[in-house]
Amino acid sequence: MEKLITITLLAPSDKEQIAQIARWYEEEWGTPAEINIQRLSTHPNQDIIFHLKLSINGEVVAAGGLWNTVNIFNFHENLKQYRPWIAALYTLESFRGRGLGSLVLEHIEQRALELGLEKIYLYTFTAQDLYRKHGWVKIDTVEYKGHATVVMEKQL
Repeated sequence: MEKLITITLLAPSDKEQIAQIARWYEEEWGTPAEINIQRLSTHPNQDIIFHLKLSINGEVVAAGGLWNTVNIFNFHENLKQYRPWIAALYTLESFRGRGLGSLVLEHIEQRALELGLEKIYLYTFTAQDLYRKHGWVKIDTVEYKGHATVVMEKQL
């Protein structure tokens, strides 16, 4: 059976998918699901510019977005000078290694460019090599959640 991959905007009305994605974020990063359910149910706004979902044959398996407010600000206020941020880029574990995260990343970057943005940012302590392959450049390293975390930027 041929797989149909779609990447679309996550809408505030996608209640079931928002709840599922919020559970992923809680399991992966420890952010209480209720917080992300509330944030994703009220975007776009000053906080979240947009959020995307990647589906295979109708099943959501990856997500990510462009946000103005990210959790690292709670620990490194100096990073507030940079905005917006690639945020909550996640692929279900059973679908990793297939390039789906890269597809979501590319769509976020393209949409940011279409919005007229010139630079975007992200932070990671697990995927620096992936982002570097996509043209991201390290601008700082900070301690975050017990990890040496790389802050990166990309000129669009």
